[in-house]
Amino acid sequence: MSPFDNDPFNDILEGLFGQGNRVQRRRQFIEGEEEERTVDFIENDGKIYLIFELLGYTERDVVVTVNGTHLEIRVQKSNGVNMQTYLSQKLRNKLVIRKELPKFINPKKFSHTLKNGILEIIFDKK
Repeated sequence: MSPFDNDPFNDILEGLFGQGNRVQRRRQFIEGEEEERTVDFIENDGKIYLIFELLGYTERDVVVTVNGTHLEIRVQKSNGVNMQTYLSQKLRNKLVIRKELPKFINPKKFSHTLKNGILEIIFDKK
């Protein structure tokens, strides 16, 4: 438990909106400060939205699979045309993101879109 886990603002949110359980679920999915900047977990009554920043990539460059309760995102730039050499080299390196899905997510039904470097994966809740 970090010293930031006892944030009084979260207590206020929970009291006003009943969001405490959602905050806890988000913390279980997002690991570490670096992920905090590039990954988001949004929950509403019937859906879970997983948001990943994948700047510079297009829909063709991304493969999203779910195997059981494991989410895997494979990203690799397929075409570096009209791109600076250093950026092309960086984006051609394969990126693999693996996450364990929480138990309250239905892993069998999901959709995803990638627009402007933002990958949004939508799951139904169980």
